[in-house]
Amino acid sequence: MANTGWTWDQALDGLTLPRLMALQAEWRAHPPAHWLLAAALKYRAPPNAVDTPARHATMAEMKAAFPAGRL
Repeated sequence: MANTGWTWDQALDGLTLPRLMALQAEWRAHPPAHWLLAAALKYRAPPNAVDTPARHATMAEMKAAFPAGRL
C-alpha cells in the first residue's frame, strides 16, 4: 500500500494477479523513491525491531473470497 497510496480494501477489490505482476515489473524497472533512498542510505531495520507474524487466511475466508467457487 505504501507504493500505491491505495487502501487495503482498494487493493483487495481492484488488484488482480496480472495487475500485480505489471506493478512489480514497473517497480523493478523504476523503483519507488523511498526504495532508492533507503538503498542509497544503506538503511537496515534495527536488530531489535519486532516483526508482526504473518497472518494466514482461514479456509472460510478463502472460500468467501471466491463465492462462485472459481477464480
